[in-house]
Amino acid sequence: MTSSPNQKDKQTTNQTSTQIATQIATQINDAVTIIRQAGVICYPTEGVWGLGCDPQSPSAIQKLLQAKSRPADKGLILVASQFSQIEPYITINAVQRSQLDDLWPGFVTCLLPKSSNCPALVTGNHETIAIRISEHPIIVALCDALNAPLISTSANISGKPPVANLNEAKQVFAQWVEYFIDAPLGGHAKPSQIVDLTKNTPVILRQ
Repeated sequence: MTSSPNQKDKQTTNQTSTQIATQIATQINDAVTIIRQAGVICYPTEGVWGLGCDPQSPSAIQKLLQAKSRPADKGLILVASQFSQIEPYITINAVQRSQLDDLWPGFVTCLLPKSSNCPALVTGNHETIAIRISEHPIIVALCDALNAPLISTSANISGKPPVANLNEAKQVFAQWVEYFIDAPLGGHAKPSQIVDLTKNTPVILRQ
């Protein structure tokens, strides 16, 4: 019995989807290995290409900052897939936790009081830390595999626009980045909203 054209199309689509899923899973595993070895990766985020590394690795963060020509005192963003991954980095009260539950997961970066465990290279000269619990599948997969947050900063030289695509990222950062994840961006045309939750009422710093 021969398959109908529709059945063949469906089989081809399923095979293609499986191949793509396998390719992504392989890339995630490879990227996680690099991160655990204090390397820097380039990966898609919700809106732009990002650079990332282990927030507990000073050498990796220094390499990332050098790649961007970014001053160390400016601080960096952490992304995570679940709240437990960021708990060691923050000191918040019940009101702030409730506010976070309303905002996350989502395309919102929050400024929160940092804990005494925060590495200085992550927060710079600030008493706050910038964090986002993301819904982007690549970020979620990376953080789930690491069971930890990830440094997230746009793939750009400080003061210049982010790279437009993966090829440009490779041209600009080939010297610094050990692994590039080839997967789609999240579709947002601008960086995330930033909300300061350290005040009595939330303050939107970037819309």
